[in-house]
Amino acid sequence: CLIAAVVLVFFIDTGSLSSEEPSWARKTLDSMTLAAKVGQLLFPSVTPAQLGEEGGAWPALRRKVRVRELGGIHIFRGKADVVSRLTKRLQRESKVPLLLTADLEGGAGYIFLGATRFPRPMALAASGDLSLVADVARMTAKEGRSLGIHVNFSPVLDVNINPDNPIINIRSFGEHPEEVARFGAAYIQALQEEGMIATGKHFPGHGDTSVDSHLKLPVVNANRSRLNRVELPPFREAVKVGVGAMMSAHIAWPVVSKDSGNLPATLDPSVLTGILREEMGFSGIIFTDALTMRGITDRFPLEEAAVLALMAGADVLLFAEVDTVFPAVMGAVADGRLTESRLDESVLRILAAKERLGLHRRELEGVSQPSSVSLQGQAALSLADRAARSSLIELRNNTGCLPLDVTKKKRLLHVRVLDPGQTWWAFEPGVAFADKLGRRGAEVLTLDLGPMARSLPRILARVDQWDQVLVTAYMGLAAFRGRTGLTSDQEQAIDQLGARGAILLGFGNPYGIGDVSSFDTVILGLDTGETFDRQGASAILGDFKAKGRLPVTVEGLRQGEK
Repeated sequence: CLIAAVVLVFFIDTGSLSSEEPSWARKTLDSMTLAAKVGQLLFPSVTPAQLGEEGGAWPALRRKVRVRELGGIHIFRGKADVVSRLTKRLQRESKVPLLLTADLEGGAGYIFLGATRFPRPMALAASGDLSLVADVARMTAKEGRSLGIHVNFSPVLDVNINPDNPIINIRSFGEHPEEVARFGAAYIQALQEEGMIATGKHFPGHGDTSVDSHLKLPVVNANRSRLNRVELPPFREAVKVGVGAMMSAHIAWPVVSKDSGNLPATLDPSVLTGILREEMGFSGIIFTDALTMRGITDRFPLEEAAVLALMAGADVLLFAEVDTVFPAVMGAVADGRLTESRLDESVLRILAAKERLGLHRRELEGVSQPSSVSLQGQAALSLADRAARSSLIELRNNTGCLPLDVTKKKRLLHVRVLDPGQTWWAFEPGVAFADKLGRRGAEVLTLDLGPMARSLPRILARVDQWDQVLVTAYMGLAAFRGRTGLTSDQEQAIDQLGARGAILLGFGNPYGIGDVSSFDTVILGLDTGETFDRQGASAILGDFKAKGRLPVTVEGLRQGEK
């Protein structure tokens, strides 16, 4: 317990500009040229598969790391073993250790194949178990750090009060500020105890939007009183427990910022400096959200957005196109829009975080990997299973047909319904579900119900030939889509199947499944993946009782009611 407490304090002070700044960070800053300081603020992104040893995008990236002395890099999807090799290569090329970031909202396996995939925040909240959230965060940190990742762009602290939100949704812990704050704080503390920096996002709150900021700038017209009551409590709690980083939102709050031009929060000094720094006392690193998103680029050239973000109080320019942003920031210092002392504040926060992580100790093997962790080890996989089981929700079992006795209802018709806008890159929905039933002795036939539901007549004609119909619906969530959920044709089709006595299992976005009032039996899993497929089948078979609680209000989805 003493060790954990010491590490937590270590992160609470991340970014402090007191006279007790770590000596390496201060000395490194004092030795830097202006160009090197600007480089520390730039965090471009890379996709490991695009990099070859000598070909592909590697030579250009290596040049930028060496010449521009980048502060860090964001790592996109890839195979875990490739990512591990890449992070070591990158660190060897860098004069100052790099701070490497990734989106691990659903564990390291969320984006790195070969690591462990955990349920996303809304599913974890459905379990009601703070200790489970902490366990998931710790394992995420262990696997992430073993791959060379230092900063997790998680947890999402947005309070999802808008059911039409196309981009936050199940990434949020729910619709109640106090619950989002509790679960978020538990995640932050546990993650940082294991040596990874947590990032609260998207400040000051992306939960009340019906627009994806990847596609367009959302505008929220709520006043400051509402912001204080709903959006800000989770971020305040995050600051209180010592979160190491925050990420800004490309969202306009014109009433709050008193800006009639709908300035995005990322570029708004009254939000980043006024509210986050001065009012809330946050002293850690402020990351912009990706500057390439249209919530920014529709109105501002990249080079201008970068300068405005720094003027607003941001420390890191995320997804910075280095050859464009570097000269723009240098020029802003030359013409007086930015001062070198302003840059020093941000660079010192970044360097201090690196020192506290131990990245300055070059004798460490691979610089960034403190210890070897067996990815997808038994402990991690068991934890993923437990998390999925704990989060599953028995929404309705009105006729008592659960558990399903496959010795009596052996022939099962499995109707698979996929959100047509989602790319299922890491798994094939429904396969593990049907396989689990088959291993228990059931005879399973899987038929797909496509976006236009043209297969419905053929499916309905065969319903009576089977002992039980099981419908699995998978609702995805992805950037740049603008919507999430099933089509109206799919919703109407599964309604007919419900009227014929089918059992429904809905995975993913609970807002996107439509009206399920025709179903007597419904189980919800607030995420997708092989683990949820297997545990969903186990719940149907009665291996355990699904005891999760829906942490959001969804019209037509009330537990125990038809």
